[in-house]
Amino acid sequence: MKMRGHQMFLAVFLLISLCTMVSTAGEDTLILEVTKSSDPKCGKYMQEHSNPVLRIQYVRLLHTASYDDGDQFVSNILCQPTSNGYNSGEGKYTFECTYLGAPPPSINVLIFAVGTNSQMMSSQIEYRYKEDTMRMFNFLKPENVMAQKFTHDSHLHFRNITYTINKKTTYLTDDNCLNKYPDSLIADHGLYIRKGNEETYTRIYFDPVDAGEKLVKPVII
Repeated sequence: MKMRGHQMFLAVFLLISLCTMVSTAGEDTLILEVTKSSDPKCGKYMQEHSNPVLRIQYVRLLHTASYDDGDQFVSNILCQPTSNGYNSGEGKYTFECTYLGAPPPSINVLIFAVGTNSQMMSSQIEYRYKEDTMRMFNFLKPENVMAQKFTHDSHLHFRNITYTINKKTTYLTDDNCLNKYPDSLIADHGLYIRKGNEETYTRIYFDPVDAGEKLVKPVII
């Protein structure tokens, strides 16, 4: 009888845990809306949103703590595209986010992993690259890259960034890419970091795969 009672308690506990997991699934999300080629201010610089050259492979939402020798990523949330992650008509990405460690008190850094959908004039890979997520080797053969020409209308710009983490929604808006031009635009594949409300994107090498890693500041001699 005691064994049956224990088994019943365990079954109820597992059922409650499962229901909790189901109820919270999909609650942590990220939506990116890109500036379209029809935009009156920035359209001439933008890639065609219905058939983009550059694509967002994943995004990290991070909480960092600053130290003398660099910034430590205390919390790390990985956001990956849903099965139908990009709406080409609206120019909008939808991501589902997963905690890698404890929930963050806030988000103060975002990292964007930008890949390409087709052959383009690209720089070399100078960052922590993962083929299983970026999938760009076919487009980075030197003989093909050398044959490409620069095109001005192949940039990526985020007009609206909306993320809901731990039931709190945050909105970041930049409706004019010229305000912080050219640092407000992404022109090539790579990893790009954005700090909070800043409307600029800086290329970086480092991609923190777990919480607790540190971005070391360079030593200037």
